[in-house]
Amino acid sequence: MKPFRIHLSLLLVTMLLVSSMPALSANAAYPAAPPGDGPGQCTDPEAVLDQSISRQMKDSSLPGLAVSLVSRDRVLLTKGYGYADLEADRPVDPRQTLFPVGSVAKPVTWLAVMQLVEQALVDLDRPANEYLPAGVQIPEQFDQPITVENLMTHSAGFEDRIIGIFARDPMDLPSPESYFAEFGFPKQVEPPGRFTVYCNDCVVLAALIVEQVSGQSFEAYIEKNIFDPLGMQHSTFRQLLPDGFGGELARVTV
Repeated sequence: MKPFRIHLSLLLVTMLLVSSMPALSANAAYPAAPPGDGPGQCTDPEAVLDQSISRQMKDSSLPGLAVSLVSRDRVLLTKGYGYADLEADRPVDPRQTLFPVGSVAKPVTWLAVMQLVEQALVDLDRPANEYLPAGVQIPEQFDQPITVENLMTHSAGFEDRIIGIFARDPMDLPSPESYFAEFGFPKQVEPPGRFTVYCNDCVVLAALIVEQVSGQSFEAYIEKNIFDPLGMQHSTFRQLLPDGFGGELARVTV
């Protein structure tokens, strides 16, 4: 089975999710204020966003970003700020600029796992090792095994780590199997379920479970079962954008 490729940023050996904003006008009309809302009702959210984002960009030296303002089931405003590529002097276009969104990939991974749970292909209470390949078996430091639920709730008991999680070139990304073979597992310092500690490794293991159980690459599973049904044609976990993929990836020189 083809191993999935994961971008090493905010997730451990992280997955790159790039997405473009809906093609809606920056001047979208706002709904009328409901009766009785009083003087605190915001009548110009775009002006509030402009002021707040400008200040944050200056304070954080942030080159660019895109924002969508959503109310219930309506997108009220989509707007780009700053630059998608400083060297090329290319501004952010909320309809075309694609962003790697880092740890937002986590809830997408959880959704994939829960789809398999609904199909009775994964049991949250079973040891995660039952669904992982033979070459990626979590060492058991305590009497109780780490379950799939422990991975999803960041309660496996692992210490956090960042060694080995970054790469400058997508072509240099290892498979999860290669990553764990080289660096091993993070040290398990507490029994599973006792504490919640942010755990990038847990998400990589959960994504690997999705691959093993579904028999598909992680990228392909997400496209077929999440992105396509939702009409998210400008979102992907693939490290190299597919041919003909719309939009341009935001670029930051490090």
